[in-house]
Amino acid sequence: MSIGERIRVFRQQRRLTMQQLADAAAISQSHLSLIERARTQPSAEKLVRIAVALDVPLADLAGSAAWATDLARPSDPTGAQPSKSLPPGLDDLRADPVFGAELTDDWLHFLSSLSLHGRRPTTKRDWLALYLLMRPYFDDT
Repeated sequence: MSIGERIRVFRQQRRLTMQQLADAAAISQSHLSLIERARTQPSAEKLVRIAVALDVPLADLAGSAAWATDLARPSDPTGAQPSKSLPPGLDDLRADPVFGAELTDDWLHFLSSLSLHGRRPTTKRDWLALYLLMRPYFDDT
């Protein structure tokens, strides 16, 4: 299930109209419609605002556990088909000796679907900033 589909489910469970949620999250109704129909992905900031407006934990809204299957992985020496590569800079972050161990397949897939300040990160530093921004919302402790 896409992020947009989860947003729609939570919105309908709370009996909110699309306009009510859009107003509460400070986004346009037309943009929310595009997100719900998976025509666009929300930025990290918008995803957080939508989660707050729905009173839903960000981890539940993002549904990161379901994303592990399509994540790009390094070449498999057993001859398995190689998958798509990670966006520029994110693979560098995955190889980082400090933060790389924290980046599960779910995290990598989730991060690769987001943008920050309306743009997609391209450097290790930018991906780290996005990860550090989002990590507190998914912290189970």
